[in-house]
Order: sequence, then structure tokens, then C-alpha cells
Amino acid sequence: MLGGRWTLLIIRELAGGPRRYSDLLAGIPGIVTSVLNARMRELRDSGLVEQRRLPPPAGSTVYSLSERGREALPVLEALARWGTPMLEAKPRKDARRAYWIAIALAAGAEPDARRSGVVELRSGDDDVAQIVIEGGTARALQGPAEDPDLVVSGTPERLAALGRDGAGVKLEGRAELLKQLAER
Repeated sequence: MLGGRWTLLIIRELAGGPRRYSDLLAGIPGIVTSVLNARMRELRDSGLVEQRRLPPPAGSTVYSLSERGREALPVLEALARWGTPMLEAKPRKDARRAYWIAIALAAGAEPDARRSGVVELRSGDDDVAQIVIEGGTARALQGPAEDPDLVVSGTPERLAALGRDGAGVKLEGRAELLKQLAER
């Protein structure tokens, strides 16, 4: 199931929390509606993804990882750790999103169990993700943080370089959280 085309990308998008169908389409460049629809059906049928309707006023249908689906997250994190050194600092035609970079940074972090905090990554007004550090773990979430301890802003290429050298990004907040996140 995990080896199916688009499956890991769908899991990546759902790892950050519930998503609407339109969010999934926007978050996975190149996937077409018919393929996403078929893959979502397969993932629901296999028990990796759950579908539910939000109460009014939202009334939207959202998808999220089931407990069984969340068991695949260590695979995604291992791939993120493996691939982070290959991210290039120069601009590319490939799409990059703050959330994807947050996954890589969170996967490679070894946070101190005594510290906690929230790091927000911004690459434009609409491209925002967060890394929540608590209890010796770091996890990536989509969207802005309610009250971040540290805000890191930059181009997607500069945010990608953060795991390597931290060059070209703007830092606001508690710098020790960034240091803790960047140390491996």
C-alpha cells in the first residue's frame, strides 16, 4: 500500500492534521482529481485514512490518518531525514512548501525533553507551518501557530537550507529553540 503512486505524498499531507479534499489537491502538485479520488478510496478501504464531516458552520468533509495510518509516520520521517541533505539551496522549478520542510526538520531534530516550544516557518503569507517541540519529540503541523516562540521566515530554498546552515532566514523569538531544532 505504501509503495503505491502518490500514497506517501497523501500521508505526508495528512500527517499535519485533517485536510479537505481541495487542500489535498493543492498540497500535492501534479495529482489529478480522478487519481486522488481513487487513491483516497483505497486508503479509506485499507483503514489508513478516515473521512468525517465537520459540524456546522464549516460543514466540510475532512480526511485524516487513522491510528493505523499514523503508524506509517516513522517511514515518512526516515525518508525526510534521508532526503534533507539533498535539498538544494538554489531556486528550483519543483514546488516546495513550508510544511514539507517542517517535516524534514522535525524528523531530524533531537529535542531536549526538558524544553518545549513552537517554531513557525513562513514562506509567504499563505505558506505557513509549525514545529511543536515537547516531551523530547518534534512534530510538524500545517498552518500557523497560535502563539509561536520562534518565527523563521524565508524563501522555500532558504528554509530548506535551514537544516544545513541556517543562512538567509529571518529569526524572531527564542533563538535557543532554533539551535535545539537544528542540532542533530
